[in-house]
Amino acid sequence: MNLLFAIDDNFVQQLETVLLSIHLNTKSQEFNIYVLQKNRLTKEAELAAFCKRQIAINKLNTSSKHFSHKDFNG
Repeated sequence: MNLLFAIDDNFVQQLETVLLSIHLNTKSQEFNIYVLQKNRLTKEAELAAFCKRQIAINKLNTSSKHFSHKDFNG
């Protein structure tokens, strides 16, 4: 399952809650999580540790190199 989120540092805890809820309430056990951000998350390490510890996700893609502004602006 591919999941795309656009957040900043103010929403890391809410994203953790959403990810845990999806993990606990879905049959799919394979997740590809992409996090778009305007500025690099200062809590990126915290989010990655949560994913590894709570929902066994070892790869959290927070790189902006996969997307550009033109991909979303038409």
